[in-house]
Amino acid sequence: MKSSLQDSIDKAVVDTIECIKERRLKDSYIAINKRPKAMRSEKSQLISLSIRYHKNVIKQDNCWEWNAAKNESGYGVISYKSRTIGAHRASWLLHKGEIPNRLLVLHHCDNPPCSNPDHLFLGTHKDNSQDAMKKGRLKRNKNK
Repeated sequence: MKSSLQDSIDKAVVDTIECIKERRLKDSYIAINKRPKAMRSEKSQLISLSIRYHKNVIKQDNCWEWNAAKNESGYGVISYKSRTIGAHRASWLLHKGEIPNRLLVLHHCDNPPCSNPDHLFLGTHKDNSQDAMKKGRLKRNKNK
């Protein structure tokens, strides 16, 4: 069962895509972003995130490659609520909903620029370490 926030996010994404296609979005985007960030509603922040996310992702059959700023590890980054977050976290927010505290958004595909929501799952730091070890991305120190 989807939450009302998730329903609002889903509707915002659909509306955003339709507006982009019809090129009616420019004035709304400018109006939203001229307001001080503290005064923007949750919905307007999600709409702004959705616009910027969909503009910078290349959706392919498999991985959805992030085509904008990346950090030193190759993960896509985007600003949201005055913070820089991973593009894969933005994808989770837009497609699946809130990320519970202390959980990470992990990749099944091990492709840092990928933000395909079907390739993502939630896990703890321990889950991330175990996944990395299992996939051979984390080398165990043999001296211990």
